[in-house]
Order: sequence, then C-alpha cells, then structure tokens
Amino acid sequence: MAQAEQHPRWNWKPPVWMNATITGLLKLPVLHKLVSKNILLITFTGRKSGQQFTTPIAYVREGRDSVLILIKRFRPWWHNFEEPAPVTLRLEGKKVPATARVITDQDLAVRLLAAYLTGQPRSADAYGVEIGPSGEPNMGDVQALAPKIVIVRITVK
Repeated sequence: MAQAEQHPRWNWKPPVWMNATITGLLKLPVLHKLVSKNILLITFTGRKSGQQFTTPIAYVREGRDSVLILIKRFRPWWHNFEEPAPVTLRLEGKKVPATARVITDQDLAVRLLAAYLTGQPRSADAYGVEIGPSGEPNMGDVQALAPKIVIVRITVK
C-alpha cells in the first residue's frame, strides 16, 4: 500500500458545485436512485457553532438499522460525533432521524473498516487499499489506514 497521505486523492476535497449537485440529486424523488445506494446526506448541528450542516457522504449499510461512514481524521467535523449526536439522514430517498457516534474501539474499527471497504471498493482505491481477487481488502493496508480514519456508526431510529 502506498502511504495513505501520499495517495494522490488523500487531500482531495470535492468542489462546492459537486456537493451541491449530489445534494440536489439526493433530494429528488426519482433521480436520487442514481446515487443513493452509495451516498447519503447527513445533516447535523455543529457542537461548537450550533450551525446546521448538510453534506453528502459515501456509506455502507450495517444491517437494517445502521450505516457506517468514514471521515479522514484530519477533517474536523467528525468531532461532532465523539458523543452520540442526533442527525438526520436522507437515506435511499427517505428522510430519517438517526444517532451518530464515533467508533473508538480500534479492534472493532479495523473490522468495520474492512467491511466498509468490501462494500465500497471504489473507496479502497481512494485510500490506497488493495482489494484482492476475492473482493476482500488487504488487511495490512486496512490496519495501516485505520489510525488515519474515523468510522462513524449511524443508527436509524
């Protein structure tokens, strides 16, 4: 694995127009189906600012009632979920209340990261994790990536 921070897309941030376009698509009754199987909208309140934010982000389902999202550790907005925090998701065309919480157990985080990358193989490339012929991520790559990523479990109410 190339070091995650050296991967060409590690510091990439989508332009405002791209997030706005995806946000718009996710809010449309029929067109959301183009992206909503892999991307959701999360709306949350900043713990310091009190301001409400909405952002599109890739996800994988974890059972029926929860999803996982990944946030690069150097992006500060994950701190809003260090304690359980109420959020609203636009998930597969539906607006649903949920609770978001950072996973702090590192062994669990490694397992969840591997599961996430299996479900979102395009993300594996962006994070510099090799996916083997059987579709499983290289666990050495996953373990090297885990300290650089924050995993947030979002439980739907």
